Amino acid sequence: MTGADGYAESLAAVFRARRDEPAVGLSRVWSTWRQIAELRAPLADLPDGPVALVLRNRPATVGALVGLLGTGRTTQLVSPIQPPGAIAAAVRGCAAVVADATDWSPELADHGGIELGCRADGTLTAARRPGSTTAPRPVEFPGAAIVVSTSGTTGPPKRIPMAWADLPAPRVGAPGEVVINAMPSTTISGLRIVLGALAAGRPLALLERFEAGAWVALVRELRPRYLGLPPAAMQMLLDADVDPADLASIEAWPTGSAPVTPQLQEQFEARFGIPVLVKYGATEFGGPVAGWTLDDHRQWAKRKRGSVGRAKRGVRLRIVDPGGGECPVGAPGLLEVRASRATEWIRTNDLARIDEDGFLYLDGRADDVIVRGGFKVPLGELERIVGAHPGVRAAGAVGLPDRRLGQVPAVAVTVIAGAGAPTAAELTEWLRARVAPYQVPAVVRVVGALPETDSHKVSRPGLRRLFEDGSRAD
Repeated sequence: MTGADGYAESLAAVFRARRDEPAVGLSRVWSTWRQIAELRAPLADLPDGPVALVLRNRPATVGALVGLLGTGRTTQLVSPIQPPGAIAAAVRGCAAVVADATDWSPELADHGGIELGCRADGTLTAARRPGSTTAPRPVEFPGAAIVVSTSGTTGPPKRIPMAWADLPAPRVGAPGEVVINAMPSTTISGLRIVLGALAAGRPLALLERFEAGAWVALVRELRPRYLGLPPAAMQMLLDADVDPADLASIEAWPTGSAPVTPQLQEQFEARFGIPVLVKYGATEFGGPVAGWTLDDHRQWAKRKRGSVGRAKRGVRLRIVDPGGGECPVGAPGLLEVRASRATEWIRTNDLARIDEDGFLYLDGRADDVIVRGGFKVPLGELERIVGAHPGVRAAGAVGLPDRRLGQVPAVAVTVIAGAGAPTAAELTEWLRARVAPYQVPAVVRVVGALPETDSHKVSRPGLRRLFEDGSRAD
């Protein structure tokens, strides 16, 4: 496979081989490979330039993803869990928008593109929507196959290009077992599940969001052998008291996207008898760069508990001090990664160490980001948004521990005195219209003063103490 043309040719061969077999399903309604292939014609007729795809875990939008890849154009992924205004801002400047009917809000009225749907028999529909003829912005990543947005680790989300060579190579082979995906397909983890299944000609069963009962029912029905979910979902399965027999087909459990505590891993393995294979990666790397294998788990699981595994083949890891000097084995510092085909080291914000056997341990982050159920929440950005409310004088955000999600954001504010001063409930509703659901604070508290450092910056340790001591709230 070489470039866009080679990918499209290989993908077309997979679709021809599978044709009327089930390809993508949701709620027991399956679309065939032929029905998905029929989306390519209307997609190929869109104006030249990058196309924004609002990607839901639905057959039509997943089908549109592979259809757009088949046309050889760059596809910019947009998360559907944002408010409509944020979606409209994210697609601005693209040549066209492709989205489910659910996402064609009034805010997208000026954007031309295609409205997708799915009928009860699995037929996928694509209706052309007229829009403005404004010129698209200059191509940001010429030749990229897909552009994925990060979660916004150090500020606004960054756009990360994936080259054609970074995509799973389409291949015609024996149809494998059904792949289940309950993770958002706009995340690098969910995207790789989707692309890996369809490139291999394997049927893909979707859940729009993880819900323990529906997910367990799919597992009982389809009997997958290799399947995992983020730590938050692992805790939900434990809390739901799922019968271990329901997961008996699963031989290995890959997981990541958020820290996996040794306690959670031990509880999950003791309950279900499934080896938990923790992985570490990021959107910038196109997926995992370190992780556990089954062989490593058999040999090292008890001795290396808490590690995220060893470097993947072709990947190099090292720990450096703030000046860039490499740290001794076992010493803490900042993690740097050189992934496959890369020529330069990429410095992360992860504090880490690597032991004498090559196992990587993460010790937190050097920035102010927390991870809520697999989604990164930049506390500084949250403070900025809350502080933009006309009734707020100052705001401080902090992460609080949560047994199921790992951490949740909490916000304390001081308000401008007067009849129009917002309440905590009003601020929460105000935020719901401006940020993604996972960014909405679990707690908002109006206080008389925010704790400060000697340099008059908001003290995060002081904020944590404030939330631990309710007597400080107004």
